[in-house]
Amino acid sequence: MQSQRSNSFLVGWFNAQSLRRKCFLGWLASGTLSVAGMVGTSAWFATTVHQQATEPGQLGGAAIEEQHAEVVLKAAWQQELLAIALVLAANTAVSLLLYRAIAKPVKRLQQDAQMFSLGARQIRAEVNAADEIGKIAQMFNHLADDTVMAEALLSDQTVKREMELKQIRLIGQIAGFRVRTEEDLDEVFEQAVQGAKSILNADRVVIYRFYSDWSGYISAEAVAPGLPIALADKSRMPVSAPI
Repeated sequence: MQSQRSNSFLVGWFNAQSLRRKCFLGWLASGTLSVAGMVGTSAWFATTVHQQATEPGQLGGAAIEEQHAEVVLKAAWQQELLAIALVLAANTAVSLLLYRAIAKPVKRLQQDAQMFSLGARQIRAEVNAADEIGKIAQMFNHLADDTVMAEALLSDQTVKREMELKQIRLIGQIAGFRVRTEEDLDEVFEQAVQGAKSILNADRVVIYRFYSDWSGYISAEAVAPGLPIALADKSRMPVSAPI
């Protein structure tokens, strides 16, 4: 449990650093591990040589000296190989750490931006760090929210404008129609109720014509499919006179 808390603390602390500081920390960690590996292999090499030098009978002849030289040369090769392996391992670990801290979030942010541009307006970037990439992700989320709000406002304005154009067009058609007979008047009424039903998106629109006694009848009607039609009944329907 304690190690998990320590790891989470270190990860959180590392994510809170800037990109420049992360690169510096990566360089420092890589150099430190490389130097530590070289010092460790040098100490191992010195220990091996010292053991060979303190073995009894090591000054007994040329054969012993040659055998000692071979052992030292072998230890030197092993030291170099071990040092190279440690340096490569340290650089690989630091490279993976920097990839997870820099390249991976950039790639994920690029994918989120691409999905958003293709129409997935619910996409938002994950903000897991306080560095420059985290700030870019926050800016992307703010821009995405502003874009969605602007599109919604533009859509409302477009619908309102379309309705205004329909109203103007309907009024112009009615105003430009010449009425000479009762049939012409019925045609104007029919055009008016159909246009009003489309503009208002209503189920029913009627034109009610009054007589002199304030009774009247439905003269024109536009009704949605499936609803009863009242136009067929043209009998007088009394209506209370206006006050």
